[in-house]
Amino acid sequence: MPNELVLKRILLAAALLAVLWAGVLPTAQAAPCAGFIDVADTSGFCANVEWLKNRAITLGCSIPDSYCPNEPVIRLSMAAFMNRLGTAMTPAVLYDDATGGALNLDSPPPTLCETTNLSTGLYPRAAQLSATLTVQTNATAAALELRLVQSTNNGPWISLNSVPTSVSGVDRRVNASALRGALSLQANTGYRFGLAVTRAAGSGTTGNPVAWTCQIKAIVTSRTGATSPF
Repeated sequence: MPNELVLKRILLAAALLAVLWAGVLPTAQAAPCAGFIDVADTSGFCANVEWLKNRAITLGCSIPDSYCPNEPVIRLSMAAFMNRLGTAMTPAVLYDDATGGALNLDSPPPTLCETTNLSTGLYPRAAQLSATLTVQTNATAAALELRLVQSTNNGPWISLNSVPTSVSGVDRRVNASALRGALSLQANTGYRFGLAVTRAAGSGTTGNPVAWTCQIKAIVTSRTGATSPF
């Protein structure tokens, strides 16, 4: 019987010691998801929560830095969420058109027409580009190359065409177009798109357009990233 009492006391002391150590030693915790302290970054729903926050569909609840994942959603809040979702999923359209007179194909400007700058913000986007060019040639043959180009964060123009569009003509109006789809845009980045025109390499032509009209359009939509930011 005394031995049993001693054993119980030992077990009780060990249990108390474990409780004390639990209060002293730091407990490993998962990092917050998208800045929300009540959703762990290991949660299977973290990517969905970040997707909503990045598009400003919800920025959390009344508790600071919290998502309140177990709180019910009233119909008024649902209306706000759906309205913000519709705004986030509505494509942005960038458009520009320009006209000009004589165009020296041997030293052309960087672009004939270009969109305004688009800042993608907190989430990735996708873009589809289309551009058209109409030129009036004279009696001397002119051969042109059209390239869709992109500037990132106001940097240099970079070609988006693996193969340029080529057209030529003598004393007539010439129409040409260039297309590019499924262009991935990164979050927190600024983009401009334009149409660049030069003399077709190896064409042997020397003529220049005497008048031109350029149009470019970019349709930008939401895109879900493979990794954060979603």
